[in-house]
Amino acid sequence: MFDYAYAESIAHPERFEGAVPQAKFAASKGEPFLFGISSEPDQVSAFLAARGLKLVRHWDHQQLRSLYPGPGFLMPYIGIVHARVPTA
Repeated sequence: MFDYAYAESIAHPERFEGAVPQAKFAASKGEPFLFGISSEPDQVSAFLAARGLKLVRHWDHQQLRSLYPGPGFLMPYIGIVHARVPTA
């Protein structure tokens, strides 16, 4: 399992709430955001397949917000992936 930033938020952070300050903070700590994965489910699957993995579950921002409702800030440019090594 891993979380990831949407590729769109790396290319255009100004379009996503909180992305600009978060990117600046990460860069100031020596961990700049270098790439993301498109939030489109087929793109996530393709990214995983190219690395020998198979998608089990993908949660985009909207799904995460429904799982974790409330007033807390949830970055609107993050997804979470559960993947596995395919069996032969």
